[in-house]
Amino acid sequence: MKNQGNTCYINAALQALFHIPAFVSLVLEDQRHRDNCTLKKNNTCLMCSVAETLIRSHQSSLVVPVRIYNQLPMIHSFLKRGRQEDSHEFLTHYLDKLDEEYLKRFPISQRNSNNSATSPIKLIFQGHILQEVTCLNCKGVSKSIQSISDLNVVLQDSVLQAISVYFQPSKLVGYKCQNCRSQSGAYKASSIINPPNVLVITLNRFQAQTGAKINSPCKVDPTLDLKKFYKGNKDGCRYKFLACVNHHGPGAKRGHYTCLAVAANGSTYEFDDEKVSPVQNSSADDNVALGSYFIFYEKQQNKLVDKK
Repeated sequence: MKNQGNTCYINAALQALFHIPAFVSLVLEDQRHRDNCTLKKNNTCLMCSVAETLIRSHQSSLVVPVRIYNQLPMIHSFLKRGRQEDSHEFLTHYLDKLDEEYLKRFPISQRNSNNSATSPIKLIFQGHILQEVTCLNCKGVSKSIQSISDLNVVLQDSVLQAISVYFQPSKLVGYKCQNCRSQSGAYKASSIINPPNVLVITLNRFQAQTGAKINSPCKVDPTLDLKKFYKGNKDGCRYKFLACVNHHGPGAKRGHYTCLAVAANGSTYEFDDEKVSPVQNSSADDNVALGSYFIFYEKQQNKLVDKK
């Protein structure tokens, strides 16, 4: 993809999306919408723009995602054309806007009591986590369910270790129990109850106050088995690596973004704006470990075993 001036953060995020089979299928199968869309003429339909960019990427060796670039003010007011932005922030707001577009297509009769519906974007990226808080005094348990579109984890030696730390029970100091009214504290434990079809892991690579980058390496596991964090069928929480957006430089809004992704033929490629290079497995591990920022994994379908 052509860099239009500090747009590597867009290119890297789009390359990752274009290597997610479920997202590609969603976009390409939406032909009926594209044929009847009245907004694409003035470039105000995000789905038509991403479809055009994806289709051109299959037809040409160099794509200029100019329509998406021109839609930055629509995606979020803080995104400025010509300025380097945080690739993860761009992706988050971009998927949110695509989700909003889809929801507008649902008639009121198809929405639930909360005046909402589940869009295809949420079906791909959204999962649910159960949080259980146990009072240390009365042992009462408060439960809540949270929707997640990605897991923000603290840097560890590997992605799997980072996920393990995320799900470790933690002590809550000063917690006020709604049951016994004491403030003796509590333990919080989290578990997956609805694993997303595409799991996005975001590494906390940048310091909150200064934005400076934390350069510690983190191994990106080619597969993840999350069964010990899953309250459900223990065979239903396995994932394989799809893509990773990497950051090179001192801070999220400085430096350079690239993408490492697995193609349909199983080969791994590095996408660095206009440059596309095949990557050997060992080299891929090294490159991703040093610059990994957010990683995409695809949930594996359970294989039926014929027991005789």
